[in-house]
Amino acid sequence: MAATDITEIDAEKLMRMLSLHVNFLLFDTRSLEEYNKGHIRGAHHVPAKSVDLFVAELSKMIPQKDTPVVIYDNDGVASAELVFSAESHGFINIVNLEGGYTSYVAAAGPGPGSNTDTDSGT
Repeated sequence: MAATDITEIDAEKLMRMLSLHVNFLLFDTRSLEEYNKGHIRGAHHVPAKSVDLFVAELSKMIPQKDTPVVIYDNDGVASAELVFSAESHGFINIVNLEGGYTSYVAAAGPGPGSNTDTDSGT
């Protein structure tokens, strides 16, 4: 199974899931600096310093490996590798945000209702 065989969702589907309050966990794997500049509302920050560390952290946070999970990074490339690795460790309901945060922001647009948050350097 190659990383290209993972399940991905597009930004529009993620926006629908958020607006319908679908029960899932959302993880932003970018750096803390990037996360603080802006992230999808409700996302938990779990930086992907290495694939093994990420999977270990995911396993601690999500003991039920069938929990629905969406992972994203800036462009969807590195997060796709994380999804592939998590699947190989038994996670069965984990998907990658195709195009990452960049695609989400482009699809959501600026302003109220975009479901993005920014922090002021906290």
